[in-house]
Amino acid sequence: MLPFLNLALGCVSGKQEDMENEISSELSLEQNLIGTNFYAKLSGLPSKATEEDIRKFLTDCRIDGEVVIITYESGRPTGEAVVNLITKDDLEKAMKCNGDNLDGKSVVVVETGCELYNKRK
Repeated sequence: MLPFLNLALGCVSGKQEDMENEISSELSLEQNLIGTNFYAKLSGLPSKATEEDIRKFLTDCRIDGEVVIITYESGRPTGEAVVNLITKDDLEKAMKCNGDNLDGKSVVVVETGCELYNKRK
């Protein structure tokens, strides 16, 4: 790439390798900031846990969209829920809640894929 174009794109040194490293870093940062692929499954929830209860339980985590509370065919909650977290940092914060109590019950938090979230939504 021409040095003047590298400078126009924000690469101070003008070297192709430096520019590629900057772009790679920016993409990694963007993926962390705008990730829609970070899901956590919560198990062991009290049967009466609401979406609001789960949001409070994950208080430091930014949740994208609704909290999906998994139910049996009868409509009764299974004690499980799935959340879509905005960033990898939010997922890591959620994972730190693993083993914490919600209304006296120890909640298990594990990373999961989007399949369960989309299936139940």
